[in-house]
Amino acid sequence: MFEEAPHAAESAAPRPPRWSVIAVWSAILSVAIASLYFFYARGLSNLYGDGIAHMEGARRLFDSLTPGYAEIGSVWLPLYHLVVAPLALNDFLWRTGLGGSLVSTAAFIVAAWFLFRLAFEMNRGLPAAGVALAGFVLCPNMLYLASTPLTETLAILWAVLVVYGLFRYQQSGGVLSLVGSAAAAFFGTLTRYDGWFLLPFAALFVLLGRSDPWRTRTFRALIFSTIAGAGPVLWLLHNAYRFGNALEFYNGPFSAQAIYARQLATTAFRYPTEGSLLLSARYFVADLELVIGVWLLVLALFGFIAWIADRDNRARRAAALLFLVPLPFYVYSMAYAAIPLY
Repeated sequence: MFEEAPHAAESAAPRPPRWSVIAVWSAILSVAIASLYFFYARGLSNLYGDGIAHMEGARRLFDSLTPGYAEIGSVWLPLYHLVVAPLALNDFLWRTGLGGSLVSTAAFIVAAWFLFRLAFEMNRGLPAAGVALAGFVLCPNMLYLASTPLTETLAILWAVLVVYGLFRYQQSGGVLSLVGSAAAAFFGTLTRYDGWFLLPFAALFVLLGRSDPWRTRTFRALIFSTIAGAGPVLWLLHNAYRFGNALEFYNGPFSAQAIYARQLATTAFRYPTEGSLLLSARYFVADLELVIGVWLLVLALFGFIAWIADRDNRARRAAALLFLVPLPFYVYSMAYAAIPLY
């Protein structure tokens, strides 16, 4: 649907010039380190309540009355805590939140590099890759998230790796690229629930992204779905085994639904977006306007129109559309999953 199978000469990924690789890595590392220092030195890197709770959750895996599996919990997905846990054993890294910040900064660095590679290979040139990289590493919100012990930056890394792997698979048909993308999706589903929503769209891309025989496409989509889908299956099994309810994370006493129910009982305040996809979308767009500005939204719209109009390169750049998948997930969550927009 998206593109004919490439010729053998097109299978190898184009590589950016060596000088640009050195320049890009130098820029990414400089920005990441400077940003972490800036926010940490001003006491801003561990202000958010969820960040403090994530550091507590990571520490409890090794240091609590019931260390180990019993501390994995039911609502928050486990991967971020598991990655941060060894660092959280250090009192300084735990109390300051730097243990989580270092993981987020590392994820930011790797995500920036693969975003640059994706843009370079999709557009076959440095200018577009440079613009994509600058948009990511100079985004104030992204820089702040990369300095915090929050899960967003790690989830973004997995999403970038999923899209990069699927793009490479579309271009080369290589099974290793497909499996690598599926592995990134698996890790993403154990980091944030956004990753769950991405799975069916990514599997659909595997099914339609190449002009191989349908039997081959179906089999490879099944391979991707089996590897990537193991994450949600494991989480459902964990909730069922540990709490007797496979959906404990969704409707248990610590779920967003339960928190919202307690809020209604005590304050009678309803989220204004509850039950309305249209109003949720309006709130979300208004939030985007406040966070990134109207002009960047307009530029994004023009970019989407340009993608549609560019018939020669549209198929090669189709994988990038997967970056839009979380947007309807957030809108749906605001309308029907008791998720507020602060």
